[in-house]
Amino acid sequence: MPRYASNLLDEPLVFDDTITFMGGQVSDVRPNLLNKNQYSDGKNMDVDTFGTVITRKGTEKHPSTALGTAIQGLAYYSKPVSTVEKLACLSNGKLYLAGASDSSWTQVTGSNSSFNTSNMVDMVQFVDKLFIVDGASNLRYYDPAASPVIQEIASPTGLNLIMDGLVSHSNRLFGFGVNGQENDAIIHSEVIAAATTADWSVNQQFRVGGHSGDPVVALYSWANNNLVVFKERSIYTVTTDPALLVAANFPITQISDRFGCVGRRSVAGVGGDVFFLSRFGIMSLGQILNGAQTIVDPEPISTPIRDYIERINWDHASKACATFWNNRYLLSVPIDAATTNNYTFCFNTITRSWSGYWTGWTPSVYSESGFGGALRLNFGQPDGKVLKWLEYVPQQDETDATFKDDGVVYPSHVTTRGFVFREQLNDKIGRNAEFEFNNSRALVDVFQIRDDVEPEQRLNIEKIDTAAGSGVVLPKALPFMFGQTEVVKKAYSTVSKGTFNQVQFRIEAEQNKIQLRGVKSSAIVVRFCFMELLDKMVVVRPLKDRDELIRLNTEAGWDDHSPVLPTHVFDKSGELAGYASVGQLTTINTWFHTKRMKARDSIIAVSALENMTRLSGSGGILVPLSDKSPFLPVMGRLGYHNLGKANMMAKVF
Repeated sequence: MPRYASNLLDEPLVFDDTITFMGGQVSDVRPNLLNKNQYSDGKNMDVDTFGTVITRKGTEKHPSTALGTAIQGLAYYSKPVSTVEKLACLSNGKLYLAGASDSSWTQVTGSNSSFNTSNMVDMVQFVDKLFIVDGASNLRYYDPAASPVIQEIASPTGLNLIMDGLVSHSNRLFGFGVNGQENDAIIHSEVIAAATTADWSVNQQFRVGGHSGDPVVALYSWANNNLVVFKERSIYTVTTDPALLVAANFPITQISDRFGCVGRRSVAGVGGDVFFLSRFGIMSLGQILNGAQTIVDPEPISTPIRDYIERINWDHASKACATFWNNRYLLSVPIDAATTNNYTFCFNTITRSWSGYWTGWTPSVYSESGFGGALRLNFGQPDGKVLKWLEYVPQQDETDATFKDDGVVYPSHVTTRGFVFREQLNDKIGRNAEFEFNNSRALVDVFQIRDDVEPEQRLNIEKIDTAAGSGVVLPKALPFMFGQTEVVKKAYSTVSKGTFNQVQFRIEAEQNKIQLRGVKSSAIVVRFCFMELLDKMVVVRPLKDRDELIRLNTEAGWDDHSPVLPTHVFDKSGELAGYASVGQLTTINTWFHTKRMKARDSIIAVSALENMTRLSGSGGILVPLSDKSPFLPVMGRLGYHNLGKANMMAKVF
């Protein structure tokens, strides 16, 4: 009873589907336990507001000429009075500027223009000046109206202005990691003033955390004059009312003594919330506040992707960087043995789910720009490139270049949840799998994964052109609209792929855009009374490898047969019971006029047919000949083998 038969069992077909992917990636849970709108793995994928899973957009360099050394800091500087708009970066201890249309960076030279060559650098615009701290030299600022354009501020009596980090908050500058001070000390400038020594004083210094030795890692300017102080093992808020002129009077409140921050650039405001990377995963400040009075620690928002979070190289996690852009929290971290950020995780705040992980990016710092009011997201990398994310390109303007990173293609894939067809216990026999694409551009492969184990089983023979359907193929029923993009649906039989308890589908493109809006599948649920019958059934499956080919030739020889270009075998209870050659031999039926075609003409025609067949990719030719054919005696000399007499049967689809 071959498994290709449609009347295999007297059991009804059962259907399962995923028609929205709004639940995002949940990879730390068994695939068969996921909700219908969740998926197991998403590489370089994003999810739109309507639950369609889409390949993320690519990047391009800005400016087009990269620097040769790592980007230490990145910021956008805008001075409306003199219409100065520049993207500023610091690399190899030098400050560079680039405008919206510049093709290369311009180095800022002169006095005070040399900075530390390896430290992270913070650049903050405050009162029309770009303030810069590098952890090794005094606070400086860039001002195109000053002479020199980079000014260094001398330290006031009793206070050092060498700082690790800087933030603008409640009309003041706040710094931490102050050289010569305790590691929990914070200093601030005067209100609306920070450019002179007189704007800083030892009285504008305070310590956070009860002198516990827990160092400050990051500062974040929050609502209602609240400065959030992230330390290694705890979190505080400081109410910095501008009316309070003495730092010692600032109210300080502890938010958590259980969570801290591992990297200052991982902190990002997410709407009214704040996300950051802790040693326990990606945390939400709002959730911590809500659970502050409970005995149960709040759950990290990264719990669905905990398997990836556990792979972070924590020795280098301090380099993690993040931003909040277009309703997405993007966090870049070093994974596995990487010492720089090589994975970017995307959390969609509209769907409240993880889109997955993005590769090909290596950000060390993020910064937005607003040239001419056009908001763009930029990030600097260790290779000296500053890249601009092309997420702003509308769908109607997309090209192949929209889905390249600086001109380089990148792969993308999504792996579905485990389809169980409403039955967790019993095995199933697959029948069909259908994939729906809309506004897609890529050539796609689809695979089936049985019971969450390798190897994958490819369903398509040729790559699926998901861009097909963008035109109109006649004849077509009226009415229709020219230029209307149609849904591309591709369905494949899964009957011959073997039994399973759960099945997943992986949709992959080596380059360009996948836009997948649904996966549907059907199967027969095998009841226990049919299990013995199932074990005795013939399974038609692809030939595995060369060893199995040798075994097939041997066993077929014992059975007085000789396999010709086998592609599939018949497996019955683990034994080879036959073979089939599917699509490998091209059958050619011919007619040669007995008077008009001479022997030489016939040889030329046969040779031409062989060449055409070979160019089409076929593995060989099968020519049916009658006993009366004049070709029968000469075919051996032309390289053909007589396989014996057979009745040729044809079925036209």
